[in-house]
Amino acid sequence: MVKNDQDKNIECPYCGETLPNLLPSKVSEYLNDISTGTKSARTIVEQYEFCLVHKLSNRITELKSDLLKIIKGQRHSEFRVDAVKRIQEIGKSKVGHPLLYQINYFESFQPGYYGPKVQVLVPETAIRLIAEDLGGIPLDMAKNVMNDSVEFGFYVHKDSNT
Repeated sequence: MVKNDQDKNIECPYCGETLPNLLPSKVSEYLNDISTGTKSARTIVEQYEFCLVHKLSNRITELKSDLLKIIKGQRHSEFRVDAVKRIQEIGKSKVGHPLLYQINYFESFQPGYYGPKVQVLVPETAIRLIAEDLGGIPLDMAKNVMNDSVEFGFYVHKDSNT
């Protein structure tokens, strides 16, 4: 994240929304390229992705209280239940050793130093964003959409670095 050092609010050149004070580095670099004339107008897909990135942080912030309830066990989460079950099965000491953890659960996402909470929060956040994007569908339907659209997501939102 890059802090917006300017005193004034910066508007998105495409949607006109005020950009947040902390900008993802990709957004900040792009804005700098536009203002210096290094880059010109992008394709409609690139413009859409630019707006998607700067709007995402606000949407995730709005989910904070719901996600905190999941971590505290005050709201049900299949992802949390699964993470707790894995920890109980292999023992807390092995969860702290990434190699042993990956050997036991190679198909699962290893969140690095954030620990198992991120393993719960990332998919919970994703299904909530999907549910919102699809008009407020139930979370179980959003989870199905997430699982069914993995290949599509890799194709449409591919990273040039991978």
